[in-house]
Amino acid sequence: AGEAGAEHVALDARALAERVVEGRFYVACLGQFKRGKSSLLNALVGASLLPVGVVPVTSMVTVVRFGACNVARVHFSDGHDQEIGATDLAAFVSEEGNPSNRKAVAVVELFVPSSLLESGMCLVDTPGLGSVFEGNTALNRGIVPHIDDGLVVLGAEPHISADELAVVG
Repeated sequence: AGEAGAEHVALDARALAERVVEGRFYVACLGQFKRGKSSLLNALVGASLLPVGVVPVTSMVTVVRFGACNVARVHFSDGHDQEIGATDLAAFVSEEGNPSNRKAVAVVELFVPSSLLESGMCLVDTPGLGSVFEGNTALNRGIVPHIDDGLVVLGAEPHISADELAVVG
């Protein structure tokens, strides 16, 4: 792909090969905003590390992976990384802590010593579809091609939205 001038395809292929070698499998949690996606993932890993709240909170994709301790790595759009404490996560992945992604975060990895993740499964927390923050829905659509499976969190009210149906379809 690189020789053919399709560098983005070559990058995707290298990333996929790395995931296969490491045995990583990505399961994204998708759905409308305020459906409890972050709360569900916190319950699955047995720790309240992903920020939750009354108003839409999650504004950046957060990959929850196995690690020896609760720590996070922020990957910025310019290519540099920064390690932060898990308690500082909201400053980078929430609309309140990072309005309109002013900090230019590309993605955040949260490392958690959860037995659920030991085999290589990674849980992906996503911003809500249909949020008042338009970029959140765009982030969801952008992550879907890079995941292996998904959990779609639905609620009784309001009914399933067109955005949710598009993600499932």
